[in-house]
Amino acid sequence: MSTCRRCGGPIAGANFCPACGVGVPSGEAAGRRLPVAVVGVGLLGEQHARAYQGYARSRLVGVYDRDQARARAVAERLGVRAFASLGDLASSEAELVSVATPDFAHREPAEELARGGKHILVEKPLATTSEHAAAIVAAARRANRLLSVNLGSRCNPSFVGAKESLAAGEIGRVVAAHVRHGDAISVATRMLGWASRSGPHWFLFPHSIDLVRWLTGVGRATTVYAVETRGVLAARGIDCADTLRAIVQFPGLALSLEVSWIIPDVWPHLIEFELTFDGSDGRLRVDRSRIGFELSSDVHKRHMYARPSTWEHFTVPDFYWGILRGTVDAALDGGPSPIVGEDAQHAVEIIEAMDRSARVGAAVDLTVAARL
Repeated sequence: MSTCRRCGGPIAGANFCPACGVGVPSGEAAGRRLPVAVVGVGLLGEQHARAYQGYARSRLVGVYDRDQARARAVAERLGVRAFASLGDLASSEAELVSVATPDFAHREPAEELARGGKHILVEKPLATTSEHAAAIVAAARRANRLLSVNLGSRCNPSFVGAKESLAAGEIGRVVAAHVRHGDAISVATRMLGWASRSGPHWFLFPHSIDLVRWLTGVGRATTVYAVETRGVLAARGIDCADTLRAIVQFPGLALSLEVSWIIPDVWPHLIEFELTFDGSDGRLRVDRSRIGFELSSDVHKRHMYARPSTWEHFTVPDFYWGILRGTVDAALDGGPSPIVGEDAQHAVEIIEAMDRSARVGAAVDLTVAARL
């Protein structure tokens, strides 16, 4: 078994390290840098661009954003081209393109890029409707191009360790899981200009659902029930849920999830995330809220588990880009996508069912749609 040149972890035949995301070059592709580009350079898009620039196997050639002033500013900072249109980018030398537009706006660029023969990496969620998610998956399949989704929490060393623990049977058979996820209210009120077209479950549960399915290997969900609360964000002009609670039934596993977008900014976490598994012979919990950093500051008059700047400009940790690097490697080496579109598509179907359940006040049977 080969080992990662960065962290020393096992590769086990993959074309990227599942722990830190560094690529495993092979043959002729080892010396080539893949030309890449980014669509949408807002909150995370510019970070996609910088991640490509920081990876030895990719070469950022340009960026595109409907806000041309923003595209030009980012392009100037990074020393690359600002494409004048999505069509220009689709016909460019770029072979892999990140789609980092707002959650609801992934379908149009993904379909055009697929028609242009590009491999595609979509920032999570894949889409905010199952129709759009299916269309993106189908477009990539028709074009015979890679489709990956940037669910970078899989590369978090904490969750890599959890996967190894569960696979080793250290808590026996997993029978239930619980996720507690949330953001400070400023994420909806200040960081995202399009929060009304998303929601806390659309913004955060793609990670939660993907992790539970990846960690346990559980199949497709069968039933979804959810309740939500509204009013706090609506009073601030943001028409979306404040909180949501859901129960998702998988074959042999019950998953409960809770999410909030109204955690006060004085709370010590910008992001809360806790994942607990109950097994036949034990319990496993991963708490990502306290990440080994704790600060009490009289200057900022608060107690925090992150640097104060995090509340002003959120930057994802380096491990998050493991999926991006793995997608570059797959395009160069001819391997599979590190996360296939169908996995992310099912997460969209589950979250959409939560919306439907909260609206009608009843459980949603996902097996009905699967039989049609």
